[in-house]
Amino acid sequence: MNEKTGQNDTAEKKRGKKKWMLAAAVVAVAVLAAVLVFTLHGGGKDNDIPMGKEPVAERASGEIQTPVGVLTFPAEWADRVWTEDASSGDQYTEKFYGSAGKDEVLLFEISVGADGVGYRLGSAPDENGAMRELWLNISEIEPKSAWTEQQISQINLMQGCVNDLIEQVRALDGFREDG
Repeated sequence: MNEKTGQNDTAEKKRGKKKWMLAAAVVAVAVLAAVLVFTLHGGGKDNDIPMGKEPVAERASGEIQTPVGVLTFPAEWADRVWTEDASSGDQYTEKFYGSAGKDEVLLFEISVGADGVGYRLGSAPDENGAMRELWLNISEIEPKSAWTEQQISQINLMQGCVNDLIEQVRALDGFREDG
């Protein structure tokens, strides 16, 4: 009878050890899955967009609604650029950001109204026919030492896409260029 009890104890120990190993394996797989998801999503970023920011690509058809007309973002920006509405009173301002590593980088801002900053592009009529001034505030981005060559190239590409928006501004109905 002692032999059977000894065998039962050994079998029970083996089952307990298997359960413990199975539980440890499940925990290990869960931890690896969490690390993989975090790594693939850029540590709190969706592509290069910080969490909580609205990518330009998520707007209706990539459209940027301004008081003087609709602009469409360039395809190169899809899931890489986000915007911030910085309007105040009658001054409409939209800031455009990209990222390099962990740094949020202001690419440029477009402004409509008399109190804009930067370069005055011209003026265009709003929905009521009133002429509104259009402004572009842009400056050279100084790369940080921690940025890779690829990150610097990406920031330059994103900032360079402003030329597409300038062409769209010039094509707005009733646009008048400074000069």
